[in-house]
Amino acid sequence: MMSVGAEPLVQEFPVAERTCRVFGELGIDLEVWEALALVRSEGGHLRQELDRIEGLRRLGRVARPGGLVLESLARLRQSNSRLARTFRAFLSKHETSGDPLRVEGMLAVALLHPERRKTAERWVSGTAPTDAELRALSDFADRCRGAEPAAPAGVDPDLYRDLVATRDFLQSFAGRSARVELWEVMCLAIEDRAAVRQAAARLGAPDAQASADDLNAGTIRVLEKLLDLRFRWTPFVRSLSRFIRTLPTGRYGGDTLELAIGFILASPEGREHALAWIEDPRRLRREAALRLEGVIGRAQKYQAALRDCA
Repeated sequence: MMSVGAEPLVQEFPVAERTCRVFGELGIDLEVWEALALVRSEGGHLRQELDRIEGLRRLGRVARPGGLVLESLARLRQSNSRLARTFRAFLSKHETSGDPLRVEGMLAVALLHPERRKTAERWVSGTAPTDAELRALSDFADRCRGAEPAAPAGVDPDLYRDLVATRDFLQSFAGRSARVELWEVMCLAIEDRAAVRQAAARLGAPDAQASADDLNAGTIRVLEKLLDLRFRWTPFVRSLSRFIRTLPTGRYGGDTLELAIGFILASPEGREHALAWIEDPRRLRREAALRLEGVIGRAQKYQAALRDCA
């Protein structure tokens, strides 16, 4: 359910913003897609150049980017500028938020990703995109540049963004020795979405390690809160999961049931109902089944919205 694929760009966008700022101070105006492409192509060499330029400027000395970086920039402009101009005009016409930063983010990720670039070329050639396709590109770009994604029609914007933050955290935590469950992260995201998003970005950084010694204080606090939630609620969650699987409801996938349980646990009212079900399962079995069907319907709607922005 929680596949993202945005992690490298999440780390590269801040470097691109720094590149735009440093070059702009030297009188070299960069567009976001140009800076991001330089980050992608030049990597560590570009970072060294930025450090060198900033260091010299602090000393009051004249500094310019090295020849290799400027040559790369010239090649990028020669091969991409025409499509960039055409696609920017297309996005400005079709992206309805009116946010120029969102347009520039969409343009940048489209030019850098081979499949999205092919899609951009089709769109400007006359193949009209669907609303879902435009929203998927917009949400992907927003996640990459650390902005809050626009919520699709028909879902609660705050809860949708909480779920996007939950998805990003779970993806960033994947492959580590300890498993983090959706309900745990969702409860934290509803409490402090920004902290969860920052922890996801730190965990997904190329130099991040599983050891807590390598994580910043904010990330450690998030992990400590996860452990506290797990200690207090895991026995109850296990009992609730077993009970739910005995109810006379339709057959649903594990991801759908996991998200439904997350909805129940993230709401004080939901927890109150669930506690009552566990305490008196025979008497409340029918009520539980009816309520669960409603929660599952809601979960499926949000799953569809999340798939559109994957």
